[in-house]
Amino acid sequence: MEPTTNLNEAVENPRSRRALLAGVAGGLGAWLVSAAQRAMPAEAAVGDPIRIGQTNSAGSGTTELRANTTKPVFRAVQVGGGNGLRGEATSGRGVVGIGGSGGTGLWGYSPNHNGVFATSDSGICVNARAHGSSIGLFGDAQGSSSRALVTFGRSELFGNVTVSGQLAVSPSMTLSETSAAGVPSANQARLFARDSGGKTELCVQFATGGVQVIATEP
Repeated sequence: MEPTTNLNEAVENPRSRRALLAGVAGGLGAWLVSAAQRAMPAEAAVGDPIRIGQTNSAGSGTTELRANTTKPVFRAVQVGGGNGLRGEATSGRGVVGIGGSGGTGLWGYSPNHNGVFATSDSGICVNARAHGSSIGLFGDAQGSSSRALVTFGRSELFGNVTVSGQLAVSPSMTLSETSAAGVPSANQARLFARDSGGKTELCVQFATGGVQVIATEP
């Protein structure tokens, strides 16, 4: 039978006592490291898999996900009361949607609430730019009581805005003076305001080029 080292022998033998203490200290250290790892998991770094439920630090790198499928590449389902997808940026853009020749840059759908909701304290909520014959912002309302675009408070539109269907403005609409409204296309009329000798005139112009004054500032 192989000899065994008991506690009495360890106490009497200094060498055995040192070995026993070293073993206890080593086991305790391993337990503390394991407990610390369970309590404070390390952040995922560059090259590591994305870890769910904790902060992931990508440094200055870019994380890219590619797929070849007809289904969503990334889908976030929120069953609670929070946001399904939230993009934050200190100085850049929170969310950027880029659509290809047959795609859509950003698409939001809701059966009974807001498909897309944007809020800003001092910046721009939604910045839609169109080049060539493309459309910067498109809203489609289905049904007689639905509305494609609803704004609250002060709303300003710059550039060329095309509205197909009915346009409802409540409680009022403000027109800024312009020197060259431009002749509208055939079967169209353009409503604008212009300056005439220090007075503001509300005018309408038809495709024939003629301008009619509807009212003049008193």
